[in-house]
Amino acid sequence: MKYLFLLIIMVSGSVQAFTVNEDINYLLDTMEKSSCEFIRNGATHSPKEAVRHLKKKWRYYADEINTAEDFIKKAATGSSMSGKPYFIQCEKEQKIQSSQWLLKQLQLHQRQAIE
Repeated sequence: MKYLFLLIIMVSGSVQAFTVNEDINYLLDTMEKSSCEFIRNGATHSPKEAVRHLKKKWRYYADEINTAEDFIKKAATGSSMSGKPYFIQCEKEQKIQSSQWLLKQLQLHQRQAIE
């Protein structure tokens, strides 16, 4: 019985969370595959353009990004030049700030690690 208990602990302990890079790449892949528009400084951009821009900002802020939440806050929330927030506009949905959309996608992704 003692060995069965240890086996259960070992198996349950093997559930791994995603790495920071996996989380961020998931967010970028999800954005790129979406039909949502990315709005930056009042201009609308395609998902591919958005991802290209966010990857540049990820590289720029790399030393300050230790979590996917850091990535969202530092690189994907708004313009560092104008201070204006980024927005996401998906079909038939209300325009929301990019941070809200990305945090929702991150939560969905992290639930996968648990299930």
